[in-house]
Amino acid sequence: MFQLPREVIISFKAVSSAIEAERLLTGAGFSVRIMPTPVAIEAGCGFCIRVSPDSAEEVCDWMREQGAPHAGFYARDESAGGDEYISLETGGKS
Repeated sequence: MFQLPREVIISFKAVSSAIEAERLLTGAGFSVRIMPTPVAIEAGCGFCIRVSPDSAEEVCDWMREQGAPHAGFYARDESAGGDEYISLETGGKS
């Protein structure tokens, strides 16, 4: 799907969706962390889930298959000094 980045962020439109996704992902055995959304990602509720690179592809696929609510999947753009995030769904930057 994509080359493993150092950090993958899943954004949400509502805090309740972020909390529910964390619960579901943890219950499915994934290691995730809820945190404030980086300022470089403008869309969302202010909270996101950070996913370890080794499970990022599997987590994103699982969320799509389950129809879990999310606003977007982003990877940290290392070449830009870590301040930009690239959307993994549209290829656009935030």
